[in-house]
Amino acid sequence: STKMVDGKITLIFSVKERQRVVSINIVGSKEPSHEELKKTITLKENAPYQPYQVKESIQKMLEYCQKQGYCFAEITSEVKQHQPSPAEKEKKAAKGEKGEKVEKGVDVVFHLDSKQLVKVREISFLNNTIPAKTLKRQIKTTKGGNYNQAEMDIDLQRLTYYYKSKGYLQASISSPEIAYITEKGDKKGITITINLSEGDQFKITGVEIVGNKLIPEPEIRAKLKTLENNLYNIMSISQDMQMINNLYAEKG
Repeated sequence: STKMVDGKITLIFSVKERQRVVSINIVGSKEPSHEELKKTITLKENAPYQPYQVKESIQKMLEYCQKQGYCFAEITSEVKQHQPSPAEKEKKAAKGEKGEKVEKGVDVVFHLDSKQLVKVREISFLNNTIPAKTLKRQIKTTKGGNYNQAEMDIDLQRLTYYYKSKGYLQASISSPEIAYITEKGDKKGITITINLSEGDQFKITGVEIVGNKLIPEPEIRAKLKTLENNLYNIMSISQDMQMINNLYAEKG
C-alpha cells in the first residue's frame, strides 16, 4: 500500500510470515513402517509450512506403499495449530519461561489406512519362446504371493539377465501390465502380464585377448568359460572377467 506524508509518497510492504512445521506424525495402520514412510516425504519439521508439500508428501508415501504391496492404501492429512505437550510445558518451566505463550506453528498429521496386501492371482508372458514355467523360476514374484512393486522391478532385471545368459543379446522387457481382479466391487488381487522382446539368439564367433603383457594368452584361455561357437552368455563373460582380474591380483 502507499500513503502520502508531507507531499511525499511512502510505499508500505506488509509481510505475513509463513508458519513453520513443528511436528509431523503418521497415525493409523502400523505397516508400512512409519519411519520409512517419513523418509519419502518432502515436508520437513522446522521448515516453513507449504500446503503443496502436504499433497506432494501424500503422493510420495502412496508410491512407497504400492512398492511394498499395499496397492489400495489411502492417506489423508490434518493440519492444526501447534499445542505444546506437557513435556514442552515442563521444559519451558525448567528454563524459567513464564506465561502461556504458545509456540507459533502447525502440527501435520497423516492418517494411514494401508488396507490389505494385494495377492498375485496369475503371472503370464507374451512373445516368449522359452516356456513360461522356466521363466517363472527366474523370478521371486509368485502366484499366490503378495505383490511388491520393488521386487517386481528386480524380477524384470533377473529375466533380462537370464535371457542374456541364453544367447539373447538384444532381449528387452517392458513394464508389466497390472490388472485388478474385483469381486462384488472390491479389488481382491491382480494379474501380471510381462511383454517380452527376445530378439535373435547369438553365438560367439571369436574371443580375443588384448593388452596382456604379464600373463601369457594360453594361461588365460585355459581358464575361459566363454568359447567360440557357444551361445552368448553374460554370466560366463562376467565370471571370465573376474577370473582375469584374480589372475592379475595374484601376480601383484
